[in-house]
Amino acid sequence: MTEAYDMKALGAKLKEKGLDLGEKAAGEVYVAVKEWFAESAAISKNPFDDIVVGLFPQVDAVVMPQIDKINGKEG
Repeated sequence: MTEAYDMKALGAKLKEKGLDLGEKAAGEVYVAVKEWFAESAAISKNPFDDIVVGLFPQVDAVVMPQIDKINGKEG
């Protein structure tokens, strides 16, 4: 890997491990993890996970464009 947080490199690493995720699957995994985290935060007594949930829109703005690059094409 030559670029930090290179999504193509992550895709290749996942494929090596037997998990061949395309953009659609990666996006669905990301959304499911966020939902699971938000549900957990709602019942957790830890106040810090609530802060993380509040940051999801900012995280989405960074992560979603990167997921969009997995197949080597944007859009």
